[in-house]
Amino acid sequence: MGAFVKHVTNKELINKILLQISGEAKGGDELIPPVLIKGSGYIWCYEPTFKQIMRIRRGIKCYVVDGRKDGLNRVMVYTITNYIILIDENELISTGFN
Repeated sequence: MGAFVKHVTNKELINKILLQISGEAKGGDELIPPVLIKGSGYIWCYEPTFKQIMRIRRGIKCYVVDGRKDGLNRVMVYTITNYIILIDENELISTGFN
């Protein structure tokens, strides 16, 4: 921990997630498992594209786009509300494909 990690937005992976969400994923493509943000109410997360802090609703579905942890234990996720945020990995629950 403490190592500097520069999160990278993988546009190809995000396009794959969008196809999966819309139901247009190709038959042979591996699906990306969703995760949920724990709890209810809101959480404040860093949004690296515009370099701002955003209020994000808890309980929403997300997809991990860069699972490397930075010095604050954050991973990069794409939310179904169309944001890319950095969030503490401990705030996420793996739900599988339920």
